Amino acid sequence: MRILTGADFFTGLFYALVLRGEKVISLEGGYFDEAVDRSFRKLMDLSEKQGIEVSFRIRLHPIYGDSVIIRQEILGAMQRGLVTLDAPGNKVMRIRLTEDEAVALLEEIAGGRELFMRLTDEFNQ
Repeated sequence: MRILTGADFFTGLFYALVLRGEKVISLEGGYFDEAVDRSFRKLMDLSEKQGIEVSFRIRLHPIYGDSVIIRQEILGAMQRGLVTLDAPGNKVMRIRLTEDEAVALLEEIAGGRELFMRLTDEFNQ
């Protein structure tokens, strides 16, 4: 079993979004949190079959629909230079990777390209 951390999950999701041509993502209105939650639930469905041990959990707040873990991982991705947030209000996130970088780096993450492309399908529903 390979371990997948929260940082790995978000990194892989961002890489796969770049491969789908999505480098600018709105953080307004809870869409992003809901989309990440769908992707996470799909990951949980597939993890055992893929030989992946998921070392984190995502839970949306029952009233506000957001997640502390998602906010923490966005900040971590910013610190690693993967994303930036546009002012004012930090409501637009830009992924700072090229397609070539995404292809090369995605294979290093547990689950690889195939898994994360499936997770982006869930993200985009």
